[in-house]
Amino acid sequence: MINSISYYIAPLLDDNLSFPQFESSIVDFCDLLDAIIDNEDEVKIPKGLYETAIVNDIIFADYLFNTEYASDTRELFFEVIMKQIVDDIDYNSLFSTLDSSENTSYKALTGIVDNKFINQDQLYVKNKNFICWPHRFYLLRSRNLDDFKRNYRKCFPMLIFHERIEKTLNVFNDITEHVEEVVRHLSVLNDFAKELYLETGGASDEIYRRLKSEYNIISSGRGSNESLNKFLCNFSNMDNEFEEVRCNPHSKLYTDYSEYRIYFNWGRERIENGKILIGHIGGHWA
Repeated sequence: MINSISYYIAPLLDDNLSFPQFESSIVDFCDLLDAIIDNEDEVKIPKGLYETAIVNDIIFADYLFNTEYASDTRELFFEVIMKQIVDDIDYNSLFSTLDSSENTSYKALTGIVDNKFINQDQLYVKNKNFICWPHRFYLLRSRNLDDFKRNYRKCFPMLIFHERIEKTLNVFNDITEHVEEVVRHLSVLNDFAKELYLETGGASDEIYRRLKSEYNIISSGRGSNESLNKFLCNFSNMDNEFEEVRCNPHSKLYTDYSEYRIYFNWGRERIENGKILIGHIGGHWA
């Protein structure tokens, strides 16, 4: 079963915000909370949140329940908040858990202010584009290969993984020895590679040079012994038909001569709107 993240709402006080600015930020925050839930994670409310101040010394509970603060924004926030679970945990205990070096709690924080609560920035999310960060944090703490297989897909929403990867990953029998390098490569492919591909005008020597110089990712478009008739994978397209894709490009873990590689395709518009397609994670694809 895939591990979901429990995102706890952090204190919302920001002394630099006016009340109108606070309400404006709440609209975006509701959008973030909806995105977390759409990602099949959950939002939780620490028991102390209702007693904290938000802005102008207004207590959060008063803002939610006092008619003095009635507005469309307040009603939106009220509707979102009242659907969430109140957890019997105080902030000090929560912050301590998240900062523990042994933390495998699958907990994180979300809020409207910059992180000033915990040391682990990866466990604080204030932008919906980064809701995968806590998932990666816990992926790096995978205890075994089964743990990794259960959770890696959710960490890289801009990548599409072929089903054969469940087998090719088996080369990493002790995933704890390789997880940092695998996650590093997949993170670059997810976060930066497609934009780089479009910026450079498609696959070329330039894109592989920049992956190396800017992200320390050793990669190649095609190896000397790699026939164009190899590395074929079928991916489902927008018509629910299988489309054959060649995954020649590959990144090399650790060194230029590494046997550990990630083979991919830069994407096709008819398959998941052009997301990068991952065909193989493991040993050299012979």
